Amino acid sequence: LADKPAGDLATVDHEEAVEVTLSGGQRRTLRDKGKGLPSFKVADVSQAISEVAGMLAEEQLLKLKFVSCEKKPEAQLQANELAARTGAAVAECKGNECLLYRPPSAGQMPKFAV
Repeated sequence: LADKPAGDLATVDHEEAVEVTLSGGQRRTLRDKGKGLPSFKVADVSQAISEVAGMLAEEQLLKLKFVSCEKKPEAQLQANELAARTGAAVAECKGNECLLYRPPSAGQMPKFAV
């Protein structure tokens, strides 16, 4: 990540980016629902992709704590990369904690009304 410009998602190495966009109201709703969620600690994005993807497939909303980051811009970049690789959207970044949301797949019941 060090050689990539901060915030440039075009430089994220992912095969099939699935763009999930959220409106301001949807982000607000997800932030409210994510307040009580426990944080899942992420030390290395590349090693956490499959585990986070599996958790998002089941839970749809996930709070991540990037332990390798101390500042929000670094956490935001890592959250954007993880979201791009897992087909999710970043609903919120606060410090080094970020909230990811992935809509339910076809045939799956939604857990959150967004």
